[in-house]
Parts: sequence; C-alpha cells; structure tokens
Amino acid sequence: MAACARKDRSVAAVEIMQELRRTADSSGRSHTIGAFVKNLRRRDAFHASWQAVGEAQGLANMMADFSVRNVANMMADFSVRNVRTMCHLLGRTAPALYLREERRAGLTELVQILTSGETDDRPFRSFYQAIVPAFVLTRIPSATGKQVYIASDFMQWFAMPLLRKLSKRRGRPARDEHNKFLVLVMECIKAHLQLFKSELRLVDRRGLIQFIMERADVVPEDRDLLTTQLAILLSLAATKGLWIQGIWDASGIVASDLTIYAIFSLERLHQGQSSALHENLADSVLHQVHSPGAREVDLDIFQTVLERKQDPWSRRWTECVLATLKEREKKASESREPLIRAFWATSTLRLPIAAGDLGILHETLLWARRVIKDPLVAKKFFGSLVVNCPELKLLMVSVPLRKELKGAERIDEALATAQRDIVPANNMLLSLLKIALSTVTEPSFKANEWMPIIGLAKQVAEGRVVSFLSQLHFSDPLILADLTTHYLDGMNCRLPLTLVKSYIGHIVTAVVRLCQGTQPSHAIPFILPIIQISENSSNHRQLLTTSFLESLPASTARHFMTTTASTILERMKEQKSRPWKERESPLVKVTAVKMIAEILERNRVIPLNLSYDILVSLLKEACHIDARLSIISGLLSMMTESTSTADLRKNILGVFEEHVLPVASQLNERRPTTEEDWVQLKIPEVGDQNGPLVLLRRKLESSQLKPKDRAGLVRILIAAFEQSAIQNERWINLFAERLP
Repeated sequence: MAACARKDRSVAAVEIMQELRRTADSSGRSHTIGAFVKNLRRRDAFHASWQAVGEAQGLANMMADFSVRNVANMMADFSVRNVRTMCHLLGRTAPALYLREERRAGLTELVQILTSGETDDRPFRSFYQAIVPAFVLTRIPSATGKQVYIASDFMQWFAMPLLRKLSKRRGRPARDEHNKFLVLVMECIKAHLQLFKSELRLVDRRGLIQFIMERADVVPEDRDLLTTQLAILLSLAATKGLWIQGIWDASGIVASDLTIYAIFSLERLHQGQSSALHENLADSVLHQVHSPGAREVDLDIFQTVLERKQDPWSRRWTECVLATLKEREKKASESREPLIRAFWATSTLRLPIAAGDLGILHETLLWARRVIKDPLVAKKFFGSLVVNCPELKLLMVSVPLRKELKGAERIDEALATAQRDIVPANNMLLSLLKIALSTVTEPSFKANEWMPIIGLAKQVAEGRVVSFLSQLHFSDPLILADLTTHYLDGMNCRLPLTLVKSYIGHIVTAVVRLCQGTQPSHAIPFILPIIQISENSSNHRQLLTTSFLESLPASTARHFMTTTASTILERMKEQKSRPWKERESPLVKVTAVKMIAEILERNRVIPLNLSYDILVSLLKEACHIDARLSIISGLLSMMTESTSTADLRKNILGVFEEHVLPVASQLNERRPTTEEDWVQLKIPEVGDQNGPLVLLRRKLESSQLKPKDRAGLVRILIAAFEQSAIQNERWINLFAERLP
C-alpha cells in the first residue's frame, strides 16, 4: 500500500510539472504553481515534487522563461506574474514543520542560483527576497511606507471579517455571539461617527449595510434586531444626494425586501432630497418624482428596478407594472394642461423602462405619441426626457450582462431573450424616427432639437458591438481575437480612415480584455495596428503597459518589445525624411515613443542590454523634446540598476556626449539653432527651460550613483554649460548690435 501511494504521488508530481511547463495559459500556470508549492509543504509529496522539477537547478531554469508575473513560479520561462507568484508562495513554506531542513536546503540553493543571474538576467532580486523566510530563521522586516487609515482598516480587516466568520456558525449561542459583536461594532461607529461615515455606503456590497440586509434574509429569527441596527445605520450614514448613486448599475446592491425598506427609510429621512436632486441622475428613470412639483422620488420605479435585479428573468411583477401603468395613463389622459399631461406620460413611459420590458415599452410609446399632441411639448418629451435616458439605451442594446449568465440554462435563456428583444428594439427605433419625421412640416420644427432621436440608432448599434465584445469571458481568448479581427478588417474595408479612427476605441476595449485575459499574447497582433491608426494617446497608454508586458512569457515579451520598437523606429525615420507640412498628422505619436521609454525604465522583463539598444536607437531618431526626455530618463535609470555593468554605464555616458550634449547646450531645446538660423533670423528664439540639463543634474543627487559615473555626468554638464555660454554670448552680441 505504501509503495502504491508513493507511486500515485510521483504521478501527480509529474502531472503538475507538465502543467507548469505550459506556456499558453499564464493564469492556469499560476494555479498550478499553488499546487506545486503545496506539495513542497507535505511530508509525503515533497521529495516526488522536488525531484520532478529537477531540484533547485531545474526550477531555476524553468522560472527563467516565466513571464514577470510567474517568476515566482518557474523562473526562467515564467512571465513576471508567474515568477512573483512562485517566489511569494515558496517563502510561505517557512512555517511547514515536515522536512523543514531538506526543504530549506533546497530553497537556499535555488536562491543562490537565481541571484547569480546565470539562468535569468531579468532584474528579479526583489522577488527572490520573498523566498528568504523559507531558508532563514528570522524574517527580515521591510518598511512599506503605506499610510494606515484607522476606520477603513478597522472595518475591512477586523470588524467585517469577524462578523462574516461568526455568521457562518450555527446554533443559538453562535447567533447571540454574532449579535453581541454587531452591537459592539455599532457602538464604535456611533462613538467615532466622523471617522466611520465614509465606510457606510448603501451600494458597497462588502460593507456593513449590505451585510445586515443579507443576514436578515438568512436568519429571519434576528430580523427585528437587524432591522433596528439597520435603521440606526441609515440615520448615521445617509448623506443627501449620495445614497442612491449606483443602484441601477451597481454590481453589488442586494435586491431584497430589506433593501426596499432601506430606500423607503432614507427617502422619508431626507424628504425627497436624497436622490431627486442628484446631478448624476438627471436623465435616469431613478430621477423621476412621484407627482408634479414633488421632491420625493417615484418609489414604484425604485421597487420595480430592485425586483428586476432580484430576478431579471421573472415575470411575477409584470402584473403590478401593468396595473400601475393603467393608473398613470388615466391621469395623463385626464390632464388638460400640456405640461402636466407630459409629466404623467413621462412617468408612465419610465415605468416599463425600469421593468426592462420592450414590448410594454413600445406599446406605451405609441400611446404617448397619441397623448402628446402639442409639438412644443413633444420635442422636449421625446428628445430630452426619453431618448437621453441611459437605461433606455441600455435596454435597446439588448445584450445580456455577463453577470446574469449563471449556468448553461441561463446562457440559453439570455441568448433567446436577446434574439427576442432585438426585433422590438429595432421597431422602437423606427417608431421614434417616424415621430421625429412627422414634425418636419410643423412651423416650430428645428432639426437640432430632434438630433437625440436621429443619433439614437447609431448609439444603439455601437452599444451592441461593444457590449457583446465586453461580455465575452476571459476564458474565450480565441473567440474574442477572431471577433476583433473580423471587426477591425470590416472597418478597414468599408470605412474611410477618418471614421476608422473614430471607432478604434471599440477595438481598444476588446484588445484590453485580451491583454487582461489568460492568454494575453493574443492581443499582440492588434497593438501595433492600433498605435499606427489611433491618434488618441489614451489608447496607447491602455495597451503599452508594464503589467501587460509582465504577463507575457519572457521570450514573447522580448520579441514584442523588439518588434514594436523596430516598427516605431522605421516610421520615425520615414517621418524625419519628409518635408515639414503644417497641420499634417505625424506618422508616430510622441506618446507611443514615450510609452516605450517608460516601460523600459526599471522594467523586470527586458534585459538591460536590450533595453539600452532600443532606447539608443530611438534617441538617435527622436526629434520631439518630450520623447527625448523620456528616453534620457530611461537611460539614466539604468545607471543605478543593481544589475548594470561598468561597460553599460560607460556606453550610456558616451551616448549622452554624442546625442544629448548638443541638444542640452542649445538656446532652445525644442528647436536647435542651426547656422542658417543665425543668418536668416538674425536673433534666434530662446527657450525658457532646459529639460536634459535638469535630468542630468537631478541624477547627480542619487546616492546609488557610482563615483566614476558621477564624474562622467559632471564632465558632460560642464561641457554643456561651456557650449551654452558660447551660444548665449553670440546671441547677446547680436541683440546689442540691434539696439539704437
């Protein structure tokens, strides 16, 4: 039996090693790392796992190809994310009692191999330090510099975790203990209300208010006590204009009878001022008041919204909505004043929007068109009160939210609902357009007043595409990549470049999801085309990030950075060879060059020598001063890296002398003065700052700078000042000659 058990453990260890060596799924590897480290803590699995990985040398070799996030796992072939995870978990094996000496010896050897830099030249020393507790008797404390927030720490790390732990215990004594602690927490909050007030938010799913609401549903025996505590919290926490924010689209608020009670209590407490005047709800259905001239919100709409959130597929509350609709339709029809009639028509129309029923909504829309006959009232009613409503746009998009798809049966039901709703949503669009067209012959018709309706179709179409792409789960990278390719190719074939640029944000949304998914390498083919097409620097900043680079396997990350830098470099050369034209869009955005430089500055993915080669090649072609400053900053940071060599630092100083010194000594760093300028301009323009000199001077203040390197920077600065003095003297002489 013992032999069979050892054989089973050996097989399991081999399977874990095979999973660790997978490079396609960084997220899956992170989970496998946890299983591997768990085996290292076990007496019956340590030897099999340690031998399967190839002991210290084998583990070091594997980690060398991890992405930056995986380096804590399998170092050389891991992503940065994997490496960080592996190191962190290895360090947590320190308290394990079994085979402590053998494990400590193996991990000591591992750290020695890793810190030597022979298997992995990436700067991961800070990650490797996390393993120290597993082979040293005492843990080395480190200063984090984080500020402690008493109230938030009390609630987040003490009160709420303990309340949740106590709530899981069964029996009357456990309930009494839970309730006693809850009362004590409430006493602390009341005694220090100013500190705790920001922690009491209705829409905080992990907060105390939501916890009490959930607890009341689970333990009805304590409902009276919990309701009393909730009422106290509401009176303490309610802030005018803030408590209702996010109820419609917040992912967390619990839709229950107690939630409705909370809303009603807050509404009574502030007498209509809690939400009706909130600026962020100006166009929302939640902004609807219950009667003309009132300040109190329409609680029928609130209750409908919450009941729909409770079970979006249930139709049990449809009858109540229909009954309320009939009452409001009657009030609108009996009203003689056009504005009062429009109010009740708006109130009637917003109820099916809150219910999310397109069929009832379309019927109500056609009814409202018959009731609202005054053209002056109609344009305000349909153009402002209806079309600008964010919930209406979301409803007409008809793409189910991913959080609603719980299980295969829910997915089928959601897809059937989407297919069913798209047709009536399109009919709604046609009806609204017909309403707008019917007013063209009116004397008061103005096209700009009906533009919200005319533009609604475009917004709905875009919303469907974006929503569908954003709802795909991270586990479907191939599907998302195929859809993104299809969408991008379709735009390039059918739309002019100007329109492609305006729609590129939708592609960026999908690519960002790929970057954050389990196989981020699928995003690589899209990043360069987006950088070349998009003129929006925010798109570049979303895609060219250190976190994305750290999620890639080491070899993939290096190839991506090399390819991206080469492409940008070629476009910089092409742009440099072109004659300058006013208002001509650049071939390369300055932001793209700056992002490359910022990523390479103190990164843990790309070796210093490769980073140096990329930055120097970009510096030689860079014309914009902001790009130059980012590159110079990246090169300066390399000089104080712990893994930098003397030859590398000497080469950096040589680059500064050749490419930075001529710019730093100019009269105007943004436009270097040529000999032709001295002749043609007579008096060249003088700049008001000198960024390169400032960067070099600040680096001298670094305590990590080697004495020889400091002397080299001082030599460059002195030469820059001397050449600048010659330029300034020439300028002053020319200026003096022009004086009368």
